[in-house]
Amino acid sequence: MSAAQGVVVDASIAVKWFLADRETDVDHALWLLELNARGQIRLSAPMHMRLETLNALLSRGMPIPEVLGAASDLEGFVLEWHDVDEALSIEAVSLAAAHDLTVYDAAYLALANRLDVALVTADRALAAAAGERHVHVVEFAPESG
Repeated sequence: MSAAQGVVVDASIAVKWFLADRETDVDHALWLLELNARGQIRLSAPMHMRLETLNALLSRGMPIPEVLGAASDLEGFVLEWHDVDEALSIEAVSLAAAHDLTVYDAAYLALANRLDVALVTADRALAAAAGERHVHVVEFAPESG
């Protein structure tokens, strides 16, 4: 049996897991979670994605008890969480400067580079910076039937 394909996901994807009624491509984002649960794909993210996702949910008006529930749900999704160490931070700063990104957004691309995997994001600027490393969430089409 071959190892599961890995991808890095960012907060723009994670938000879709919780705000299905306000987001696009939700079925594809949820399908990523399903593939991860089945062991068919391995979802990775830098540690700060938790905070970025929870902040986005709170700023979009999700009630605090639901945001706290989302924090627990993120743990239950069994993502591979990666520390943002000095080397990743340095690469993130370099990528941010080169592509006019925030450092915390560039950290997703830096992690994808480190792991040599694709980056799944709905953030257009981050997708453009990722170039060929970017995989659009709609490429993970849910099974029909």
